Amino acid sequence: MMSQMLQAVSANLGAYPAISLILFFVVFVGMLAMVLRMKRTHIEHMGALPLDNAEQGDVTHG
Repeated sequence: MMSQMLQAVSANLGAYPAISLILFFVVFVGMLAMVLRMKRTHIEHMGALPLDNAEQGDVTHG
């Protein structure tokens, strides 16, 4: 009985690997396109953000 249930479930799982691979590549290509379209000044500004608080004299409590 249990083996019949597992066979029925596994027969319907064939499309999931293909769907997940396609979804991964769509997200990966979308992120790559977004990064390549960014301006260099925006990237440098975002990279300097973690350092801005220390330069302004903010005290971090840890």
